[in-house]
Amino acid sequence: MPQLTRRAALTGGAATLALAACSPKVAGPAPETATAAPGFRDGVAIAAAIASGETTALAEVEAAIARARAVEGQINGIVTETFEIARADAGGVLAGPFAGVPS
Repeated sequence: MPQLTRRAALTGGAATLALAACSPKVAGPAPETATAAPGFRDGVAIAAAIASGETTALAEVEAAIARARAVEGQINGIVTETFEIARADAGGVLAGPFAGVPS
């Protein structure tokens, strides 16, 4: 029977610890998922509504501007208001799958 050497014991111990570190962690409870604000629609839904004629690009831009103005005092995120440019773009010719969706 082969003799166990100090080197073999240390190598085996290190390998065992390394293997244990690779095991998957036990997950805790899943975090709560965020819910969308009432009336929120994603870009795909807005694009579909514009394409179907349910709404217009200008109406969606006006809604986005109203939402931005409503929270601007809290988040202070608008450096330069380009609302007039957005309105002009919304009134132009729409081309592309997300044409008219405020961004």
